[in-house]
Amino acid sequence: MENKLNSESYNLNLTISSGLVIALYCFLIANMRPAIVGQKFGTLYSIFILCVLLTYFFIKGNSKIRLFNETKIFAVLCLMMFFYTCLQLLLISPNTIIDAVKVFIFIFLGIAPIFILKKSDIEYFSKILIYINTGIGTSYLISYGLLIVLGVKLTIGTISLPMTGDYVYEFDILVPFSPIYNGMANIGGTLFPRAIGYLREPGLYQMIIIISYWLQDLYKFKGDVFIKTVLLSSLLFTFSTAGFVIFFITLIMKYIRSLKRINFWYFLVLIPFFMGLAYLIIFTNNQFSILNKFSNTSGLSRLEAIITSLELIKQHTFFGVGFHISPNNIPIGINYLGTIAQLGVIGTSIFLSPFLYVFIKIRKKEYHFLNIFIAITLTMILAQPIYDKAIVYLFLSMLLIISKNEISKDQMFHSKYVLKTSA
Repeated sequence: MENKLNSESYNLNLTISSGLVIALYCFLIANMRPAIVGQKFGTLYSIFILCVLLTYFFIKGNSKIRLFNETKIFAVLCLMMFFYTCLQLLLISPNTIIDAVKVFIFIFLGIAPIFILKKSDIEYFSKILIYINTGIGTSYLISYGLLIVLGVKLTIGTISLPMTGDYVYEFDILVPFSPIYNGMANIGGTLFPRAIGYLREPGLYQMIIIISYWLQDLYKFKGDVFIKTVLLSSLLFTFSTAGFVIFFITLIMKYIRSLKRINFWYFLVLIPFFMGLAYLIIFTNNQFSILNKFSNTSGLSRLEAIITSLELIKQHTFFGVGFHISPNNIPIGINYLGTIAQLGVIGTSIFLSPFLYVFIKIRKKEYHFLNIFIAITLTMILAQPIYDKAIVYLFLSMLLIISKNEISKDQMFHSKYVLKTSA
């Protein structure tokens, strides 16, 4: 009996230890490029992440990984992306295949958790993610409070990030520790810094905030109202048009999923509201309007990329011009139309297949899962084409696992449902 109790205690401690390691691993994946740390330290950071993954397997010892049908299908779909990219580049641009392999190594690090994650691990990771984002959000509240009261930016330093080519991206950090974008938001004639958190752009940070918000809504960790308030303030400080639109869509989805039936009178209120919002976003000349975004240098470069992408799609409809290829040095990959031009219709369909598969699996589940999926997908389409980033596949893996009907959380510590630990 004593040996049995000791064995159960050992297995419990082993599960908790490995759970914390994999939760840490997931957070490290969330900080890969395009996050600041991943961008700054590049390959060295990726090697460190790989070491953490190997540490997990060392802790688990001779455990066996059990693959479910869902994880097998998801892995095969991702593998199809790799094979298509290699075949495409072999025929179009053989000299860039090595670069594509490097990208897929990064993607693999994001996919790896799907084979080892349990719901309890995801809850650990969600708590880490939410509490860190809340801490950063609290820092922003202090920073913007000081800015409003004193009328000046109090900085503690500047960070330089090496980007593609010779370009070096520099941004300030406000007191106490609030990284800000190097472009300002013009609100009523007053310039405000834009929050980027631990990512390099507001258009990416908004996605992490929205995901954290719905994870908090799902798990209800301590300080629910405070956490959500801080996260919403962080979203506001990004001054991201895409972020505001995406979050509003997720709120509508929660509202629709929560209704037993749709009342006609709701539409009488919502339709004018949507029309007014569309007019504000598209036609008016303000910080968040699409017309205003296309009137500056950055917007004009995006407009050029869109026009070029449409022409390339017309000329290379099926197979594209090549993965990460930029014809005539025009960075078409800065928008999703550009990725279609690079991958072609066939390649785009293959790259979207993991998204479609996850959507099919979660579409009838709780609204939290769908809203996280919406945040990822619409960010990819409207803000940043992050279809080739590890963080995307990490969150898709999480959705696939937490939406799966499993045994209770308490039983998970003793279960062999996901990983079978040998005695």
